[in-house]
Amino acid sequence: MNITEYLDLAAEKFPDKIALSDKSRAFDYRTLLNRVNSVSAFLFEKIGTGKSVLVGISRSVESVVLFLGVAKSGNFFVPVDFSLPAGRITQMKETVSPSACLLANERAKVPFSDIPVYPGTEAMSFECDGFEAVGGGNDPLYCIFTSGSTGIPKGVLKSHKSVEIMTECFSREFGFDSERIFGNQCPFDFDVSYKDIFSTIRNGAELHILEKTLFSFPAMLTERLNERKINTLLWSVSAMKIASSLGAFSEGAPKYLKQVMFSGEVMPTGVLSDWRKNCPDAEFVNLYGPTEIAYNCTFYRVKGEYTGALPAGKAFDGTEVFLFDKGEITSPGITGEIYIKSPGLAMGYYKDSEKTAASFPNDPRTGEGRVYKTGDNGAWNENGELVFKGRKDWQIKHMGHRIELSEVETSACNLGYLGSLCCIFDKERDVICLFHEGAEDKKAEISKDLRRVLPSYMIPTDIRAVKELPKTRTGKIDRNAVAREYLQEE
Repeated sequence: MNITEYLDLAAEKFPDKIALSDKSRAFDYRTLLNRVNSVSAFLFEKIGTGKSVLVGISRSVESVVLFLGVAKSGNFFVPVDFSLPAGRITQMKETVSPSACLLANERAKVPFSDIPVYPGTEAMSFECDGFEAVGGGNDPLYCIFTSGSTGIPKGVLKSHKSVEIMTECFSREFGFDSERIFGNQCPFDFDVSYKDIFSTIRNGAELHILEKTLFSFPAMLTERLNERKINTLLWSVSAMKIASSLGAFSEGAPKYLKQVMFSGEVMPTGVLSDWRKNCPDAEFVNLYGPTEIAYNCTFYRVKGEYTGALPAGKAFDGTEVFLFDKGEITSPGITGEIYIKSPGLAMGYYKDSEKTAASFPNDPRTGEGRVYKTGDNGAWNENGELVFKGRKDWQIKHMGHRIELSEVETSACNLGYLGSLCCIFDKERDVICLFHEGAEDKKAEISKDLRRVLPSYMIPTDIRAVKELPKTRTGKIDRNAVAREYLQEE
């Protein structure tokens, strides 16, 4: 199946229903299908099929139209933010060797001239009488770039089949239907956005693209959610933290939210409590899964009050999650590396067979079938639910003890009165440092409260309130930047 067959079916069933909108435009399903067909026919004529196409993104309906048009033409798309440094864009381009570039934002500055660059409006206005999808199944659908440990970004390649499988899982598990109105928050070069896009066309639902500036004016964000009657959010934790910290609910709460799903990092207790208090009729779901699987591999429906770490939950149907430590499956309560076995796994890292082989080995239990080694640590709790324990490389040796910095962070998050925070180990001074955003110095209070839940050797010695922690483009805390900025002040 080509993933855009979902769109063909939705347009046949709901031709006049709004499918896609942003702050200034809206396309019904008939219009969306016609624009997608035009892009597909345009590309098929210009470059053929089976190739990669860069798509210069913007927070607009055009980006989604171009993604779907590339996919339907039998090519695969590579979303690129042209505001990134030219060197990084060049690395991405050299990796995928694109045959063309389409621009959703036609004013973008393109740092190369050796391949054709087409305005999205030209492709969307190409005359055609329809277009039958080319390819699909195990063919590549899109390539998302993530940071590489060597400084060179890695291109994670997803197939039509893996995205179809996880789109079906999400729709079944969470009851998605044509009444859903998704509020898209994540950048289009971030994997979370594709849950919104493909869940929308699969169910004949509606997708509204929220512009980035709304998160600087939270009252306007709430107003937009209500104006568009948005009932489903698939957001990053960082976006929820921003909305909460800036007082998004001070002048009213979202009225129509039915489900709020979040992922990307550990959710602070105080932030989740704020959202749940202001959106009492919504279901909140914690999602876990790296970019190397289409969407996510586990989910946890938040229920009642909770203490300790919020579980990552149980695996989706058809997906296996198991923990390995020192060559053995771990027992409940014992930390191990998280492995994923799923038909939703990515195809691998584009044009990097060595990294792909290392990260996607055969199942160590049976030797058959691929798995993904996440590099994340986890443990099973008493209810058989996965609990995220941080990255393997967050483990330190301090005062003779092996310590997971993520455990310290989780305990600090669960105090309820701290927002964004992170722990860094300063090897030079042999101390654990805790940095948190805020104007108020709460060192004594934090230290006292942490001593109630952590042994003394895990208590941060250096606790500092900072105006703002450095973030990655996707809103996660950039620990390397934190260390550079604050530890070098010593």
